[in-house]
Amino acid sequence: MALDPLRRRILRAGVRDYRSLVDCDVRLAPLSVLMGPNGCGKSSFLDALGFVAEAARGSLTDPLRRRGSFREVVTRGRPFPASFSIGLDLALAEGRAEYRLTIGSGDGVHSFVERERCTLWDKADRMLDNFEVSRGSLVEATMPDPPEPVPDRLYLSDQGGRDRFREVRDFLAGMAFYRLDPEAMGRVQPSERETRLGRDGGNIAAVLAALETDDPELRRRIEEDLVAYLPGVAGVAVRPAGPDLVLEFTERWGDGRASEKRFYGRDVSDGTLQMLGLLTALYQGGPNDRRPSLVGFEEPENALHPTALGALVEALNYASHRVQVLATTHSVELLDQYEVPAESLLAVSRDGDRTQIGRLHESCRDAIRDHRFTAGQLLRMGAVEPEPHGDDLRAL
Repeated sequence: MALDPLRRRILRAGVRDYRSLVDCDVRLAPLSVLMGPNGCGKSSFLDALGFVAEAARGSLTDPLRRRGSFREVVTRGRPFPASFSIGLDLALAEGRAEYRLTIGSGDGVHSFVERERCTLWDKADRMLDNFEVSRGSLVEATMPDPPEPVPDRLYLSDQGGRDRFREVRDFLAGMAFYRLDPEAMGRVQPSERETRLGRDGGNIAAVLAALETDDPELRRRIEEDLVAYLPGVAGVAVRPAGPDLVLEFTERWGDGRASEKRFYGRDVSDGTLQMLGLLTALYQGGPNDRRPSLVGFEEPENALHPTALGALVEALNYASHRVQVLATTHSVELLDQYEVPAESLLAVSRDGDRTQIGRLHESCRDAIRDHRFTAGQLLRMGAVEPEPHGDDLRAL
């Protein structure tokens, strides 16, 4: 599989007043691993990006309803009217973009787009296009014949049909976030055609079946990596189960076919299903126009045997050449892997109700690069703190 340069990715993300993220400004690499103890706010950062992805695909109502309400999302203790903001700096194929979004509410139940702005630049840093919406009114637009904003929708969603804004809309809507569930992956699954893995991996059989037709080489790569990473696993197939589909694994503990046994997904270990889900999420989509723009995992090491953590890190590193990867972890065993680049590590801590996220201090990065300490050892010693961030994202 060719390792193309990762031209489209989030360079910088700012979040204000979203859950415990009171004032967060983070620079992201092709692979970024958010490390910190339970309850420090790692998942809130992924959820903020997930909110933008869901809103870019449709209305504001659904992503807020899935999170309970506006009151459940905005930082606790904020008097109403209140708002939260998310800002993203993006690298694009032929330039860059800044996207800023503020969602407000007067009562904690009903919400609206308080402010939305998107600006595009070319490679020479010349502005190409720009729009800004404030409380339902279009206050600035450089493109011809701009439509009026639609209540309960991002203006970017409607502008996404225009060539210059489509790349931004498609990137944001194409972000995918996962908390894989081995039990869901091992069940009998509906046979509807699926090309994008669901959040819990519960449609993995349909996704692999689609890859058999759409991109057999990629389907083989997933199986070959699974076999390489997990001793004893010799293959995985998708089999019909009446009108539905089920995963079938081949395990081999010896030489020759006589030592092979076949098991349905419900009968193999959670670690086997977890690794298959991770590889499918990382490699799904095939061609550039169908793969996710960014893949985020909450605690990808769950259910994996400690001996498989090196393989996990190898897979994350490899995949980050073709898709931006974010992962959260509090596993010192995972962070003991020297293959986690020091530049990819983001420290997450919490002071009261406030989460802080930033890159490791230079001394910690040097210690990891020089193999004097692993990130896991630094976490055990309580030596992991984020560097203070610089200036806030402009006009967030």
